Amino acid sequence: MKKMFKKLGIIVILAIIGLTMIACGDPACSHDWAGWNQTSFGRETRNCNDCTSVEARLTKNIGDAGEVGGRIFYRNAAGFTLQDINPANNKTVYYLEAWTANETVSPWGDEGTLVANVTTFTSLLSSGATMIGNGRKDTQIIAAHMAGKLITGTAAQRCLSATHGGKNDWFLPSLGELNELYKAKGHTNVPTSNWYWSSSQLDTDYAWLQGFDNGVQVDGHVEYIGINVRAVRAF
Repeated sequence: MKKMFKKLGIIVILAIIGLTMIACGDPACSHDWAGWNQTSFGRETRNCNDCTSVEARLTKNIGDAGEVGGRIFYRNAAGFTLQDINPANNKTVYYLEAWTANETVSPWGDEGTLVANVTTFTSLLSSGATMIGNGRKDTQIIAAHMAGKLITGTAAQRCLSATHGGKNDWFLPSLGELNELYKAKGHTNVPTSNWYWSSSQLDTDYAWLQGFDNGVQVDGHVEYIGINVRAVRAF
C-alpha cells in the first residue's frame, strides 16, 4: 500500500511539473531572459529561462556596412524569403546590402523574348511591383536564358558573376528591391543622377528601371545600353 501511495505521489508531482512547464509557455510568463547571442551577422536571439519563448532583434541599421562590405539598404526584423531558381534553396533572410560601386553599364537583354517565370507586370499597381525577395531568382533565370541564346554581358549576368567581398551570391534587384535602394540612397552613396535596371520584366521588349533623382519607375527597352547596374545581395 505504501509503495502504491509513493507511486501516486510521484505521478502527482510529475503532473504538477508538467502543468508548470505548460504554464511557463503562456504569455503571462514573467520572462527571465538569458543573454543575447549572435546567431548570424546583424541578428541576435535570446531564450527565456522559464519557458520556450525566444526573442530576436536586428543589430544593424540602414546605411551600416553589410556582411561583406556593401551598404545595408533594407532590413526586416521578421525576416523574408529569398527566392532561388531551385525552391529547395529558398531561405529566410533579414537584410539587403548593395555593393559600393556600379557594375559595367549593360543592356537588360534581347528584344522579342518574354523570359518565362520572371516577375512580369504591366502596371505599377501590380503586387509584383513592390515584391521583396524575388530578385535573386529572377536574376538566375534571366542569366540562364541569355546564356542559352549565347548572349553575354547583360545586367543580370554581370550581377550574378560578381564576387564582391568574396561572395558569389549577388543579383540584380527586383523593382521592389530597387525602390528600397532608392529610398535609402542617402545612406548608400548611390549616385542620384543615374537610372538603374531592375530584374523585373514588362513584356517581350521592355523591362522596368528606376531613376534615382526622383524615384520615377518606368519601362525601358531591353537593349538600351545606357542604364546603370547595381548588384545587391541578401543575408
